[in-house]
Amino acid sequence: MVSTSRRATAICAGLATAVLGLVSTVGIDRAAADATSFVTDAATYLVSPANLVDGTHYEPFVPGSADYGLTIDGALALAAVGGRDETLAAITDYVAANSSDYTYLGTEYAEYTSGGAVAKVALLAEATGHDPRSFGDQDLIAALDALVCTAAGDSCAAAGAYSYGSSTFSQALGVIAQLRAGETEAAAAPVDYLSSLQQASGAWPSLLPSSGDADVDSTAMAVMALDLVDSDAARQAVAQGLAWIAGQQNADGSFDTTYVPGSTNSTGLAIQAMSLEEATYADQVSAGRDYLVSLQDADGGVPVSPSQSGSDVRATTQALGGYVGTSFGTLLDDVTGTDTSTDTAPTTGAADTASSALPVLTLAKAPVVKGKAKVGKVLKVMVSIPQGATVTYQWLAGGKPIKPAKKSAKRTLKLTEKLRGKRIAVRVTVALTGYSPYVTVVKAKGGKVKR
Repeated sequence: MVSTSRRATAICAGLATAVLGLVSTVGIDRAAADATSFVTDAATYLVSPANLVDGTHYEPFVPGSADYGLTIDGALALAAVGGRDETLAAITDYVAANSSDYTYLGTEYAEYTSGGAVAKVALLAEATGHDPRSFGDQDLIAALDALVCTAAGDSCAAAGAYSYGSSTFSQALGVIAQLRAGETEAAAAPVDYLSSLQQASGAWPSLLPSSGDADVDSTAMAVMALDLVDSDAARQAVAQGLAWIAGQQNADGSFDTTYVPGSTNSTGLAIQAMSLEEATYADQVSAGRDYLVSLQDADGGVPVSPSQSGSDVRATTQALGGYVGTSFGTLLDDVTGTDTSTDTAPTTGAADTASSALPVLTLAKAPVVKGKAKVGKVLKVMVSIPQGATVTYQWLAGGKPIKPAKKSAKRTLKLTEKLRGKRIAVRVTVALTGYSPYVTVVKAKGGKVKR
């Protein structure tokens, strides 16, 4: 299992750590215990047989009718947590086998295919290690590229929008799916359109064409999408968007939507976005997490808001994924090749593997990459680890492992001419007996490697 996560930010303030090579001790305090309990209990709620039908999908409205959008939300939340590979693989296989019911691709209704639906399925494929160009017998990336509008029309909000895309949320999903697939050129117009929707305040509207409102959920999605764009303009847009989000936080740590004060959905997405700049927004992220913990029900789920009683599956998916804090732009839990034939989790609601019952290892400080992204320079990972833990590295160029393997498995990486023009990142895995591993992907600063 390979997962990426920003679990480090303020989850476990009681972990006494030191920079790699120094001695440190593990001391999990109440905050860390709350974090472990929230994540474990929320994930258990999502895979409970009372919610996850046949261990593969959700049917919140009509028995026998799957809600594919919600099912993907649940899968992305489980990918963020990690450790439930069999269930995640089963959900992913189910969506792949039935995705045309959601996207309409390859059906008589294909002309009504929504870019947002295709993008969401593509994101699931990418986040679980599958090839979105061959997922459920569909090339989702080619389909998404073809759905980019060239002009405003009946199914198009504007040039650069996606066909039948009616929200900033779906626009951001499309951008994320295309950029994760390396479709920089095809995503240029969608990126430009998404950028153009940002208001002077830093916020994005909820609906397309612009509804003129300022929406937390939409702004959170937009900044996660533009964080993948290597330009000064995008970086400035992300910074302004994050500042606006932080400014919307209530005193209790929550965030509101237009109609739902203290929305757990919005709070989760806001945390997820602010985790892009962990050091800057650590206090806000911590307050948001505390708010979600305070609302968790006995069954592990969370309600839509304090005014609504009872756990809600959709709210729990976004609250859980947001709590962990991994951006949709980098989320990865590779479950390809996972055997689901003997999985007992769907019928028992238990954790998928012995390791999933373990608390997730957390670090007091997120790993960072030091050095300039220039040919000839050396990049170095700085990571704090608990005493007794082991750490492994995998350097990536354009999202793919750098070869030869021996060179890319070290703490440092010398940037060669072959790496020029590529974005560099490193997958850091910290393992400690008694814990599920901490795994994250850290991007080198400076964008693509230059001369």
